[in-house]
Amino acid sequence: MILGISGSGRNNGETAKMVKTILENSGEVYDYISLASKRVDGCMGCLKCAVGDGECRLKDDFPEILEKMKAADVVVLGFPNYGSTVNAKTHALLERLYSTRHGVYHLGGKYFVPVTPSGADSDGMHLVIKNLLNNKGVILGKVEGGNGAAPCFDCGFGHECYAGHAIPKGGGVMSKEEVESIRPFGLGCDPTVKNLCIAAGQKIAKAVQGLK
Repeated sequence: MILGISGSGRNNGETAKMVKTILENSGEVYDYISLASKRVDGCMGCLKCAVGDGECRLKDDFPEILEKMKAADVVVLGFPNYGSTVNAKTHALLERLYSTRHGVYHLGGKYFVPVTPSGADSDGMHLVIKNLLNNKGVILGKVEGGNGAAPCFDCGFGHECYAGHAIPKGGGVMSKEEVESIRPFGLGCDPTVKNLCIAAGQKIAKAVQGLK
């Protein structure tokens, strides 16, 4: 079974679409979780998991998600980059995985495919991969989008917004045409991204067949 997790707070944003495209092209039975509808709190640093039975004591939706991760052959973990790093929901999930590596690495040897609509070689991708490797996970591959510019331009005010990425280095604001030129190249904007997702799904299929 393949498990897809979208760490985005948006139910059907670019992250979710990329994860689902990979799942659909794996040809395998899959399950899908969106953290947008789940409660996963950050680690409290109580260390009870480290000195006890390796189980997190916080009461939220994490145990349910973890059990599905354990049961999966491959976990596709999607996340957006906010503030030049992985978003808070995904970061909370990664923090809680600390509880799985005491005595026995519960996710050790598990295949992972991290996915982000942000640009290549992002700080968020580096952080996610580092955390998964710390859990002795195996990175089967990764999928990164094209342009990492904020999708908030879709609100219609991107060409005059000082809160986003539409401010030229010399000051002022970008023209609407300039904003359009740096619109994120997500699944619906760039066929290359879709092809990367399809290829990732096919790679997962080969890996799973090798496990049978």
